[in-house]
Amino acid sequence: IARKDKAVTISHSFDGKEWAAPVTPRQGLEFPDEVTVGVFYAHSTHQIAAATFDGLTIEKPKEPKEPK
Repeated sequence: IARKDKAVTISHSFDGKEWAAPVTPRQGLEFPDEVTVGVFYAHSTHQIAAATFDGLTIEKPKEPKEPK
């Protein structure tokens, strides 16, 4: 999940190595300065499925460096 101003983009991966963004990014969303985020697992069948999130980290982005 990446947020810049009011634009939010969400990427997905089937193997954890190659990532793809959705076709339509969500823009113009009204969020407060601080939000809570998480992950989810979904599938498109009626079969029972399970997911394991291994090595998951959520970090606050680093502050951009000011130009010299």
